[in-house]
Amino acid sequence: MRALYLGRFQPFHMGHLNIIKGLAEKYDEVVIGLCSAQCSHTLRNPFTYVERYQMITLALSEVNIHNYKIVPIPDINHWDRWADFCNEIFGEYDVVVTNNPDTRKLFEKRGDKVEGFKITKRDGASITGTRTREVMSKSEHDVYWWKQLKVLVPEAVYYYIRFQSLELRMRKLNE
Repeated sequence: MRALYLGRFQPFHMGHLNIIKGLAEKYDEVVIGLCSAQCSHTLRNPFTYVERYQMITLALSEVNIHNYKIVPIPDINHWDRWADFCNEIFGEYDVVVTNNPDTRKLFEKRGDKVEGFKITKRDGASITGTRTREVMSKSEHDVYWWKQLKVLVPEAVYYYIRFQSLELRMRKLNE
């Protein structure tokens, strides 16, 4: 069986990792649809497709998950057609995994099976891309910054961000 998991992964965080771990155990293959593939260098989409691809592959390799593939999905700016567009890209799949109510509606309208997932929390707050990007935007002199980021993203992603100095881009975009 094949699951389709859609997201922007800006950046890939512990919530994403926990979802994929569960999907990798339950399904033969997890197709990771990397949405807004053409977008980068903005506050909402700071990282390139290649950077996000590398974050995901490093994180999944670190936890020994190999039954997945990553497929880029560019924005088509035609919401009513988006689920059909995804189907054309991915071919057959057994389930779409999302908590986005609009995405759920589009795929259910096509007749696809849709499952939600449990949101990962740390310190009582949901781990989200928005929260992670906010942490990355903090001053480099904020001693708490690195510790906070290390809790939000997988270790491999943490070191990738540091090695590539991607937090500097976030700070510049946030200015």
